[in-house]
Amino acid sequence: MTRYGIVVEQLRRPVPGGIGTYARGLLQGLTTAGTNCEENETLLLIASGVSTEPDPLAQLGPVWSPLRGLPIGHRITQRGWDNRFFAVPPGLDVVHATSFAQPPRRVSVKRSERFRTMYVHDLAWRTHPDAYPEAGRVWHERALARALRETDEFFVPSKATEEALRAASRRNIEVRVIAEGCDHLPIPTPALTQPNRINGPSQQPKLEEPGYLLTVSTREPRKNLARLLQGYVIARTNLQDLGLPVPTLRVVGPQGWSNSDGDPALPAQLPKGVELIGTVSDDELASQLQGAKAFVYVPLVEGFGLPPLEAMRAGTAVICSAVPSVAEANSEAACIVDPLSVDAIAEGIIRVLSNVEFRDRLISVGRLLASQRTWLACATQHLDYWRSAL
Repeated sequence: MTRYGIVVEQLRRPVPGGIGTYARGLLQGLTTAGTNCEENETLLLIASGVSTEPDPLAQLGPVWSPLRGLPIGHRITQRGWDNRFFAVPPGLDVVHATSFAQPPRRVSVKRSERFRTMYVHDLAWRTHPDAYPEAGRVWHERALARALRETDEFFVPSKATEEALRAASRRNIEVRVIAEGCDHLPIPTPALTQPNRINGPSQQPKLEEPGYLLTVSTREPRKNLARLLQGYVIARTNLQDLGLPVPTLRVVGPQGWSNSDGDPALPAQLPKGVELIGTVSDDELASQLQGAKAFVYVPLVEGFGLPPLEAMRAGTAVICSAVPSVAEANSEAACIVDPLSVDAIAEGIIRVLSNVEFRDRLISVGRLLASQRTWLACATQHLDYWRSAL
């Protein structure tokens, strides 16, 4: 019997974020792959024993067998792992960490696990330290050092993360690139994902409804929301001068953290036209993506950048910085802008909203790219390595 342990502690946290999306997507892909149906393989979840209601692990389905261990919350669990008070559950052949949060190996002559893998999303705290609290940077550095000592193979979402991880290691490490999937949201309704315009019988374009722009991310400094809002203000003024419809800007996502100076990700007074939506369900997010005139996403750094692919799958044109999910795959799938230039962000918004042909081309190319990014493909690549290693 081969036993795989998947560390999903991130799903116990108040803001699971992109790591939580990967964890859920990986489990979705592994379930689709039918691994639990094989007589000689068992998948188990490694997480703390106390959760909020409803329990996110219980929602994963009956095929998963949680290994909860002690009845403690995620904060104490993480401290116990960091200080080696709690080790990995015994009897596992493979342990896969979905982030730097993982239990340590058991210190014994007979190891309880044969292989350990980890998915490293990014090393953004190194490239943009000012966007992280000091305590967060210290924890990540310690967790990285431990991971480099104890991990047999690293999985990463992009070449950019692979290069950063290799540069951080003093030894030759095993790294393989496995792109994330984007098919975790409800299937878009075809009627809602047609090009965002209204044409009369003569095919002469009519004045469009203003509609809304959409951005989705955890509200934290590296997501660059302050510059996005400044760019939106400029674009709003220019669209008015051109006599074009002026959409609102909806900001969807939970509150994250402030930077080392304590500056919030968003200004206290939001500009005119900006709507702060907060956290939404998957169904609501899919609806928001499908109805948007365009999706705007300009983080300073990303290990992958999943939100643009979610928008592309929903049939929405994307304006984004050079996130690896787009730049390393097909840069023509989005209108790529410089995240440090508010003028460039504004110009990208104006171009996509004012040029119907350009917007339609982005929708077409973006849909094709998104169709190639599935959680089944992601999970299959994980399984292929685990099986070959064993």
